[in-house]
Amino acid sequence: MDRRYGRADRVLPERILLVFALFFGGIGIVISAGLALDNKPAELAIKKFLASQKAKDSNVQVQGSAAADLNGDGKPEMVLVWSSIASNRSSTSLTVLTQGAYGYSEAATLPLSGMTRLVGVKDKLILLEQRMPAGESSSVLRQVKYRWQGSKIQATG
Repeated sequence: MDRRYGRADRVLPERILLVFALFFGGIGIVISAGLALDNKPAELAIKKFLASQKAKDSNVQVQGSAAADLNGDGKPEMVLVWSSIASNRSSTSLTVLTQGAYGYSEAATLPLSGMTRLVGVKDKLILLEQRMPAGESSSVLRQVKYRWQGSKIQATG
């Protein structure tokens, strides 16, 4: 027992915890940096795609994105929910970008209704939440599943 510092047996455990926190925190930073590097081509593809969708009087922005292998070829596709906003109109779309020999390119786009949020991708299904008008002052939130099939995105039952 170390009575000089008035902390009894707490000195060693505190130092061990500090070492573990620094070590695992450092590993987390390295892993995060590695993931960011892996996502660079996808981020560039999203920016390039959105730039191609921007009209003269509109602004485009990402509402959500995810990477997943939707067709079983071992390469991740990018799923993108994005909006185009102009002074007098707005629209939301779901797009799948597929990876080819020269990077990502648009495989399919589907216009969506209502306010849409990408929930994620599970078992090759794209999961969305859509808020739809249900009368003058109300709306309904529904979950919708979509499947990408080559050149089309289709809603599933």
